[in-house]
Amino acid sequence: VAVAEAAKASDALRQNARDSQSVQDLLGNLVRDDYQQGPVSGLSIALQATSPQDFTDRMVMMDTVMRVRAATLRQLDTMIAQGQAVNAHLDAVRQQVSNLKVQAQAALAQATAARSAAVAAKTRLDRLSAAQARSPATGAPPQATGRRDTAQTEGRRHPLPRPLPA
Repeated sequence: VAVAEAAKASDALRQNARDSQSVQDLLGNLVRDDYQQGPVSGLSIALQATSPQDFTDRMVMMDTVMRVRAATLRQLDTMIAQGQAVNAHLDAVRQQVSNLKVQAQAALAQATAARSAAVAAKTRLDRLSAAQARSPATGAPPQATGRRDTAQTEGRRHPLPRPLPA
């Protein structure tokens, strides 16, 4: 899930970079036009107007150009902020993926240790079961039965002397 989120964030970052480039191109065009046309001010518009209608038309056009420039700058600022937010999100997702990998490795180590312990316990149980199957059915544990058999065998080999009659 985190890897999919990282891929999604990367895609969003690439799209934001493409959008930012188009806005920067538009901004570059506006700056180039300003440079080529020279500085434009309200005074130059008033002095170059040939009639009151021409003055009004020039002011409306200037207002429109200023609105477009302001909107372009706002859009560029928005794209920069979005890019920074996507970068921060991508960093967070990468950190989350890294943390999840560490947790997965720890869980794998625990599972491996548990599996080894289970195999060792099964081996002990199998040995115990085999030992019980080989021992006589006395109901006593195999070690105790073995000690009793040894004591009985030793008793037969070395009989204790009987007390002497008095």
